[in-house]
This record gives sequence, structure tokens and C-alpha cells, in this order.
Amino acid sequence: LYSLGACFIGVFIAATESIPTFNKILQLVPFPNNEFATTIFTVLLLNIVATGLWDFVSVSVFAGDIIRESRKSITRADFGKFIKMIIIMVAAIFLLTPTEEDFDKIKTEMLEW
Repeated sequence: LYSLGACFIGVFIAATESIPTFNKILQLVPFPNNEFATTIFTVLLLNIVATGLWDFVSVSVFAGDIIRESRKSITRADFGKFIKMIIIMVAAIFLLTPTEEDFDKIKTEMLEW
């Protein structure tokens, strides 16, 4: 579950360019302007929401018992675990991403090697 959360959060961090070094490590080109970045982020967010809704509707139609039972089993602790996972993943990505200077040093050393 943590790896899925890391991928999900990593995509949103890359899409928002909130950690520029993270995008450099992934060799992503910066967006040409803020309007384009906002459009990409909106499309990504709508895609996630639409996928979740489609999954909910499909399971409700073809396996309604599963949806009803899964709703009963969700507790406050589950939401706490979800929030904890998000915080841990964002912190891990933020802490493990090198600074701009460190990234340049690593890149130079790798090219010399």
C-alpha cells in the first residue's frame, strides 16, 4: 500500500513541480507556463476522480454486496492510517530528494565516472 501511495504522491509532486529537483532527477522538462501546468494538474485530478467514480459504479452494479460490506468495515482508524501514509510518503520524498547543489554534484561525479 505504501508503494502505491508513493507512486500516487510522486505523480502529483511531479505534476505540480513543487520539488524542482525531483523533476530534474526524473528528467522532466518544466512546463512552459502556469496555465499549462494548471491544465495538466486539473486533468490529472479529474482523471483520478472519474476513475474512482467509475470503479464505484461498476462494483455497485455488478457486486453491490461487496460495496455495502466494505462501507461497513471502514473505520476512523482507516482514515488515520491513510493520512499517516500520505504524511510519511510526502516526508520521504521531500527528505530523500537532494538539494539543487547536491544534485549537480552527483551529476558531475557520475559524468566523471
